[in-house]
Amino acid sequence: MTRRVHSSGAAAEAPNTSGHLLGKTVFALAIAALVVAIYAQELPNRTIQARMNARFVDATSLADALATYRPVRPPLFAITTRALTQLGIPVEAVNLLFFGGLLAWAWWFVGRLAPQVNPAIPVALLALAHFNYPTLATLTSEILLTLLAALWLSALAAHLRSPGLWSHLYLSVLTAAACATRYIALFWLLPIVCVHLLARRGASTRRRLSEAATLAAIALTPAAVWMLHAYATTGYLSGRDRFSVREVVYRSDLAGIQNAILTASQYVKTVFIDFFSVRTSATHQVVNLPYPPNLFEFFVAGLAVVTVVCAVGLLVQRSERQPGRIRTRAAELLSSPSETTLLVEIVVVFAAATLLLWVIGNNDRLYTRFLYPSYPFMVLLGFAVYSKICRAGAGLVLRLPFSLLYVLLLGVQLLRDARILRGDG
Repeated sequence: MTRRVHSSGAAAEAPNTSGHLLGKTVFALAIAALVVAIYAQELPNRTIQARMNARFVDATSLADALATYRPVRPPLFAITTRALTQLGIPVEAVNLLFFGGLLAWAWWFVGRLAPQVNPAIPVALLALAHFNYPTLATLTSEILLTLLAALWLSALAAHLRSPGLWSHLYLSVLTAAACATRYIALFWLLPIVCVHLLARRGASTRRRLSEAATLAAIALTPAAVWMLHAYATTGYLSGRDRFSVREVVYRSDLAGIQNAILTASQYVKTVFIDFFSVRTSATHQVVNLPYPPNLFEFFVAGLAVVTVVCAVGLLVQRSERQPGRIRTRAAELLSSPSETTLLVEIVVVFAAATLLLWVIGNNDRLYTRFLYPSYPFMVLLGFAVYSKICRAGAGLVLRLPFSLLYVLLLGVQLLRDARILRGDG
C-alpha cells in the first residue's frame, strides 16, 4: 500500500510526470465510469425528506419553495440543489457532483495525511464503497454535509498552522454552511472548532475568545434565522417536538439505560453492515430486522479490530520510550492538532453527538443515511494510522494485516457493487 519516492534529475522526471498525469486521468475516468454505472442501478430512495427537497426544487419560485418547505431541517441543501438545477444540472446529478468533489478532496488530502500511500488506494475504496450509493440516490443533505466537513477539516488545520483574518473568515463560513445543511453540525463541527480556537497557542486570551465568539456568531446566524422561522411556524425551534413520546415499535416501551444500549447497538449494527456485509446495505428496512453475520463478515470485522488495536498499541509503546512525549503530545493536541488528530475528533465527536441526540430525542432508527457523514473520515483515519506505523518503523508483521484488511474491505465493497450492477440490490 506504500509508494516510494525516487530522486532524479529534472530531465528524467519529465516523462514520469507525463506518465503520472496520464495514469491519474485514466484512473479518474475509470472511477467516474464505475460510480455512474453503479449509481444508475441504484433505485431512488423516496424518503419524506427527499420528497420535500424534490418539491422545493420544482416550486415555481424560491419564495414559494421556502413558504411550503417544512422547517424540520435547515434549507441550504434544498436551496443549493435548486440553484444547480437552474444552471442546467439534472437533479439526479447533484449528489454525484458533491461526491466527485469529496473524492477530489480525498486525493489531495491523502497527499498531506499519508505521503507513503498512493492516493489511488484510499480513493478507490471510498469511491466503490457500497454504502455510498443508497445515500447518493437519496435527495438529502448527507453528501453535501460530508463535503463541507471535509473542506472544514482542511480549513481548520490550515488556520491553526497559520492564523489569519481570511482563513478565519473562510473557516467561519464553512462552519455556518454545515450548520445550515444539517443541525448535527451544531453539535459536531462547531464544538471542535471552538475548543481549538480557545486552546490555540501564541495568542492572548482576549484574542482567542474573540476568534471563537466571532466564528460562533457567524456559524450560528443562518441556522438561528431558520430556527426562528420554524418556531414562528410550528412553535418548535427545530420544526417539531423532538422529545415527545413517539409510538415507534422498536423503542416505545424503552427508556433510560435500555434506550441508550439499544441506540448504541443500532450504531454498531449499522457500521458493521455498511463496512463488512457482503449481502446487503444498512437501509432503514434492514436495520429493523435481525442480521445474523456469516463467518466471513465476522473474520473481516475481527481483523479490523485486531489491526487497529495492535497499531494503537505500537504507537503508544513508541511514545512511552520518549520521556515526556505523551505529556507534550497531549498539550499539542488542542493547540496545534495534526490532520490525523482532527480525523479522530471528527469520527469520535460525530459518534458521540449522534448517540446523544438519538438517546434523548424521538428519532427514527439509525441507518446508513444518518451515519454516512463520518464514513469517509473513518476510511481516511485507517490510512492515517497505517502511515504512522510505517513512520514508526513497523515491520511486515504489522503492515501485512493492514494490506490484507484493505484487500478484504475492497472485496466486500466490490461484491456488493456487483450485486447492484446485476440488479440484485
